[in-house]
Amino acid sequence: MTLIGEYQAATMQLANATRDRATGLWVAHTDGDLVEDVAADLIAQAVNVGIARAVGLADRWLSRQIEEATRQPTPTTGIVTRDHFPRLRKAVGTIFGRFRHREIDANEGRMQTGRVGHSEPLEAGQRATTEAMTKQVLVQGWVREFDDDPCQLCQWWARDGRIWPSDHPMPTHKGCNCSQRIVLAEHIKETKFTERLHRNG
Repeated sequence: MTLIGEYQAATMQLANATRDRATGLWVAHTDGDLVEDVAADLIAQAVNVGIARAVGLADRWLSRQIEEATRQPTPTTGIVTRDHFPRLRKAVGTIFGRFRHREIDANEGRMQTGRVGHSEPLEAGQRATTEAMTKQVLVQGWVREFDDDPCQLCQWWARDGRIWPSDHPMPTHKGCNCSQRIVLAEHIKETKFTERLHRNG
């Protein structure tokens, strides 16, 4: 397995574990073992922890990519994880509210909770990779590396292997586990996004 393949397996394992933790807490509520407020707090906290772990994983993985390419020790950038609990608590509270008002049934609520738990760590890791790349001076760009089952949208976003500037964010969708393979090269063409970013910076 390639280094990126190992990373994608690790991020998917983390996403699945976070989803399972979140849905387990949802079921504990619908079974009568947890009151709504406690269950919602615990779900939001579980996903928040998953996000933090994804950020750390992305930072370490990027350093390993650079080490593999340069054969030189490369420290992590030490990205600081932001607290997403208030946002997550609001999102989870909305799901509980819809269930309480019988707009969705218990199974739909479980699936929605699971989607939050699964997608949030994946998205956090992808954002953290872009952030870490901008702090690693050797990284000049990246190429989209597909997950095991790339959709048409991901294939279109890849632009046939185009090399993107390191500070150009990778577009994603819910459940996407595509990753960024680094490029250590010069003269990578600017995009409109990075042109504006550098002009306004």
